[in-house]
Amino acid sequence: MLEQTNPYSNRRIVISGRLEVHSAPDAARFILRIAPEKLALAEKALGAKIPAKIGDLVKTGETAVACIGPDEWYIWAEEVKAGAIVEAFGKLYENEPHSLVEVSHRETGIDLTGPQAEWLLNAASPLELAQMQAPGAARTIFDRAQVILLKWDAAHYRIEVWNSFADHVWTLLEAASHEVELEMLS
Repeated sequence: MLEQTNPYSNRRIVISGRLEVHSAPDAARFILRIAPEKLALAEKALGAKIPAKIGDLVKTGETAVACIGPDEWYIWAEEVKAGAIVEAFGKLYENEPHSLVEVSHRETGIDLTGPQAEWLLNAASPLELAQMQAPGAARTIFDRAQVILLKWDAAHYRIEVWNSFADHVWTLLEAASHEVELEMLS
């Protein structure tokens, strides 16, 4: 398997007790498009719960599924599960048309944790993250880059961003983190 590297792979932003930002471990990522009334069939194929409401994020074991559109879901799982997911949905396709596209090598993840994670994301995100449910998800814009934002809990986020925009997003996070540092000094 190809190993993906990013310009920021070995870099971290750490502000003791307030914020930590780092390259997230790689994962299998899929976009699923299926008729909402057929979700039970997709859940059976995936072996995980699939939320029906836009913005909902459900984690079953090491598989997470976010509803990001009226008939669109973002599936995030351990890399080792990618083949099994493709195979299961291939079998489902024989009886129920749908679209499952693996986007694993198109995207990379950035993990943000700590009480200042929300503030840092708000530096370039139009969402009111304090109002976003946890767990929750949204397809949104970070500055000018489209991202999938996964909110695991109140102080833990993951940005899924296209590789071509990853360095831009990282640089913005790094610049905004200096404000968090300055706030500590004042």
